[in-house]
Amino acid sequence: MVRFLNELNADWIRAARRMSPGVLIELLEVTGPKVAALFESLDPRGPAFFPVAWADESESENWFDVGREYTEWWHHQAQIRDAVGAEPLAGRIWLHPVLELSMKAFSRGFKDVRAVPDAALVLQITGKAGGTWSIVATGNGWSVFRGETPAPDARARCDDDTAWRLFFNALSEKEARERIQTNGDPALIDRLFSVRGVMV
Repeated sequence: MVRFLNELNADWIRAARRMSPGVLIELLEVTGPKVAALFESLDPRGPAFFPVAWADESESENWFDVGREYTEWWHHQAQIRDAVGAEPLAGRIWLHPVLELSMKAFSRGFKDVRAVPDAALVLQITGKAGGTWSIVATGNGWSVFRGETPAPDARARCDDDTAWRLFFNALSEKEARERIQTNGDPALIDRLFSVRGVMV
């Protein structure tokens, strides 16, 4: 899957090199409203055409697939802003949904971490777009909940800029460990640093 996606991306990069910035902007102006209209026409609870693989889902509802698409758009524009030194689009209205959706990556990221039921990691993300989530072991794997579960086995804390960079593979593990404060169960903490909200 990752190889297939990388090949698709490489094909588009090669093709887009022949297009001027003006043409690229015009394409977005034309396709953007059409994509938005398509998304608005979907039944949010209906079955998505593609499941969200990085959340370990074999079937997804439309709302989550549309949300996944939003996280893609957001993090690519963030990469462009980084590259040109532009201010980040980091207000709560933009970034909080990205973080909320990305938390679902823990279901896949923690899939093979063995733990007793109710073992938990609490992740607190500070900043305008932040929040607190608990990743909790259940009989069927790991689930993510808003808020803080009592007596978690591990805790982690970082700002919203660090969080999105971790989820979208924009930090090395060394950088992530320097920027994220942690304590508790080493197995849960170590796995935190490999969780990604994209296929890599």
